[in-house]
Amino acid sequence: MRFVSVVGLGLSCFLLSVTALPAIPIISIDLDPTTPGIQSTLTVWPGAPFTIDVVYTGDGAATFDTVIVDVAFNDAGPILALGAGPSPGAPTAGGLAGIAPLVAVDVFGGTPVAPGGALTPDLIPIAPGFSGGMGGVGLLSAGLPFSTLGAGTTIDMFSLTFTASALGTSTISVLGFPPGAGLELALAGRPVPTALATGRVSAVPEPGTVLLLGSGLVALAACLRRSKVST
Repeated sequence: MRFVSVVGLGLSCFLLSVTALPAIPIISIDLDPTTPGIQSTLTVWPGAPFTIDVVYTGDGAATFDTVIVDVAFNDAGPILALGAGPSPGAPTAGGLAGIAPLVAVDVFGGTPVAPGGALTPDLIPIAPGFSGGMGGVGLLSAGLPFSTLGAGTTIDMFSLTFTASALGTSTISVLGFPPGAGLELALAGRPVPTALATGRVSAVPEPGTVLLLGSGLVALAACLRRSKVST
């Protein structure tokens, strides 16, 4: 009985220590902002443009005045291209810019920016393992930190448009700037612990193309059968 009690007490302490672990904010990729929740996978057709959001999920406690991230893509060949048509696909500020108590500033452009405003990327070397990158972009809350978000509350930080240029699958990863420095979120120049998440986009043939190809193969097979019968 004593052994059971000790084990039970130890297990209780362990569970308390686990549940007491502090949560940290998360910066993730929402591949389909029109669908509720954060979508980490997306299927598109070649030539189809799509817009992603870089999303912040609060822990209810973290405070920061600066966010700087990069977005890397194409870890398995040139599957995705930035922009849509003639548009170069410049990143734009999200709703985070609207919760700056005073004014939000484009870090690399040095000018005030509102939600939807174009941001100036800092064209750094592409992250190892990828062949495409957005470049670093950032927002600074001048004077005061950004308003603290409740635990589990999300807000879009940046938006970016892509076009699927070939068949295949690509990881899209949000990275700190510079990578590995731990400065994706900062307060007065000091890093704020943050988790980073990724997403995956698959470019597949359009259903009509697959149907047309299938019909063509059926017709070819029928012609071959007829030619064999006639001979």
